Amino acid sequence: RELYLKALERYLEQHNVVERLARPGPALPAVRAFLDSYVAECLADELRRGCMVVNTAVEFATRDAAVSRKVTESWAGLEAVLAATLVRARAQGEIPAGKDPYALARFLLVLLQGLRVLGRADPDPRRLRDAVDQAMVAVQI
Repeated sequence: RELYLKALERYLEQHNVVERLARPGPALPAVRAFLDSYVAECLADELRRGCMVVNTAVEFATRDAAVSRKVTESWAGLEAVLAATLVRARAQGEIPAGKDPYALARFLLVLLQGLRVLGRADPDPRRLRDAVDQAMVAVQI
């Protein structure tokens, strides 16, 4: 169990998203590139191993409080980075002023985790890319 938790921590350290989304400049292209990278990773995963965080959540999170905390913290961190990026996008006029960047961040978090699940179970490129396209439309309307 301890070894698994250490492996999960290492995985989380290696998949830090802050750098990819916090760069100055237009925010929405960074969000799009980030979403596209999830699709690319899903499609490149020939063994369909999937994401360790999603796999952990599905297999262990309801049975182990420490594991559940790690998963929840990971998702909260991703949501916070997405929200900060979308706040910046709204301030830069890339998304309408009436859009709630925090609600959009929650939406994108759910989309990303869904991409990981479908990427493992049935990585249909069209389905995954269409989902990202529609998410970007929803963010900008």
